[in-house]
Amino acid sequence: MRRRETNVWPAFADLMTALSVVGMGLAFFALAESRRKDVDQQTLTDCETLIKDAAVIEADAAAAAKAVAAKYAEREAELRRCVEATAMKDAVDLAENAMREVATALGQTQGEDLSVSFGEDVVTFGTNETRPSLTEDGEQKLKTLCLTLAKVLAQPSSTLGVPLSDLSMVFVEGHTDSDDCPGEPGCNWKVSAERASRFRVLMGQAKKCPGGNEWNLVPLGLAGSKPRGTKALSRRIEIRVVPDYAEIVRAGRKP
Repeated sequence: MRRRETNVWPAFADLMTALSVVGMGLAFFALAESRRKDVDQQTLTDCETLIKDAAVIEADAAAAAKAVAAKYAEREAELRRCVEATAMKDAVDLAENAMREVATALGQTQGEDLSVSFGEDVVTFGTNETRPSLTEDGEQKLKTLCLTLAKVLAQPSSTLGVPLSDLSMVFVEGHTDSDDCPGEPGCNWKVSAERASRFRVLMGQAKKCPGGNEWNLVPLGLAGSKPRGTKALSRRIEIRVVPDYAEIVRAGRKP
């Protein structure tokens, strides 16, 4: 019996072809996976760089904003100082003008300290007494002073647009002669302060001093620290308009 021969080469060739295809597929898959990992790593690196750059940009922007804010604050402070200085000069000019008009209305020569004086022809006090008594002529002079002051103090500051009455104080100064009270050295300081306080009360009465109740009246006792030529002349009440620098600063800082 003759042995039958089988041709295995075609099957072997098919097997090798299949293995080649599988191998190529695996190789392509490995290459693709490697490429994906490379891409993912590059993406992560790019993202990290972008995040760092964003942080730097944000820090730079914050620093720039802080510098701008500091510069703005500095300019605001400079402007505020300029406004305050201008407003103070304006208030000083208005106060001096007020006292000039009052002195003119009362027929007085204005003193170096820009005050007007009420002596014993206007107001009298008993010896070491503090209660003021206005003479008949004194009542009219006080009213003239107050009407003139009311007109001038209503004028607004050209810088702040606020009336001078809101930016100033009206000093009511009590003065005595140099004689001390018997057995009470230094009493003139107390006496002059009480006289100034009581005269301030007079100026706060609308009938005696129109407008006075709306002013910042400040009583001061100066005893015999500013004597005049005679003891009689030294015993007096003086009125002065003085800029209120604290109020000017506050008004200048209001929005």
